[in-house]
Amino acid sequence: MKFLSIAAFVATLVALGLNTTASGQWTVTNLHPSGPNASHSSRAQAAGGQQVGYVKPSVGRNRAAIWSGTAGSYVDLHPNGALDSVAWGGGDGQQVGSVLSGVLGEGNHATLWTGSASSRVDLHPTGWASSVAFAARGGQQVGRGTFNSLTFDSAIVWNGNAASFVVLDPLNAGGHSRAEGTDGVQQVGFWTSQGGGVRAALWSGSAASHVDLHPTSGFASSRAVAVSNGQQVGYARTAGLGARDVASLWSGSAASFVNLHPEGALFSRAQGVLEETQVGYARFGSFDRAGLWNGSAASWVDLQALLPSEFESSNATGIARDGENLIVSGFGFNTVTNRTEALIWTARAVPEPGTGTLLAFGGLLGMLLRRRSRSLGTKLLD
Repeated sequence: MKFLSIAAFVATLVALGLNTTASGQWTVTNLHPSGPNASHSSRAQAAGGQQVGYVKPSVGRNRAAIWSGTAGSYVDLHPNGALDSVAWGGGDGQQVGSVLSGVLGEGNHATLWTGSASSRVDLHPTGWASSVAFAARGGQQVGRGTFNSLTFDSAIVWNGNAASFVVLDPLNAGGHSRAEGTDGVQQVGFWTSQGGGVRAALWSGSAASHVDLHPTSGFASSRAVAVSNGQQVGYARTAGLGARDVASLWSGSAASFVNLHPEGALFSRAQGVLEETQVGYARFGSFDRAGLWNGSAASWVDLQALLPSEFESSNATGIARDGENLIVSGFGFNTVTNRTEALIWTARAVPEPGTGTLLAFGGLLGMLLRRRSRSLGTKLLD
């Protein structure tokens, strides 16, 4: 059976009302695990057949975590004896993040897992002071490393082990860069130019492949955080008085920049992308709201509206397709439990309809995609 593209799939669900329909349904799952290791907060940082993130016990530091769609599937990735661990991203059966061992004078070590605490691979470059991995896809991992206390971060890409690391610092960088997303082919992040500005960056496996994505005018800084199949997302900060972050989309060049900022929002950021659909959050009033886009500011869809009423805030961090399901990862602030809780939004894929079906709701689709989300908001999460 042939399924709609992600963008058409999301648009169809939106047109049919976002929640329960004859051909698709959005559901929200709270991943927050029970037990003493997760009583304070939890966050899902990446989507897919497995969701990765971390939990924070009421006593102690963060513990890297993985889920498979339910709270009961929670697996603790925290290595024995470590002080702190976080999983920042993952894909294709891999999870990446950082581990702080507690050894005097030793910083964070970039880490790769494959589903269990015992599977841990230390990606930390030999002789460096600290490192963190932020994303993984297609057997590739990306992040940053700091050589010593006198140097800035350098963007790094790995291929499964510490010895494989490649530094992505552009030749004209001002001494600071970071890689935050990969689709297994391209890497995205940011770099600091010699003039001191932070600028969104795109690479294809080497420093020499660097592409400056910074918008050509009107913005003081920019940052790319995720990439998929030729699209890059992140945010750019406007210049001058009243500066604010605006969710941003690129297609391989600075000239391709698209401002995704929803009407009425105070600021916004895009944090995940799959095919032609982007996810992130926007702040309305005092609060943040998780949402998604299909390539334009007018296409903003409010995912916060799908949450139970006790959630006053939410943030979408990643998007993936798992078989017939579209999965958006994130977290929200629960006012009843008074904590941040890991969440996923899931929709079952819609088979591609015939021409007649598309014509039947085509006008409604255009109207709903331009509908403003409710001007509620979400609490700035800790």
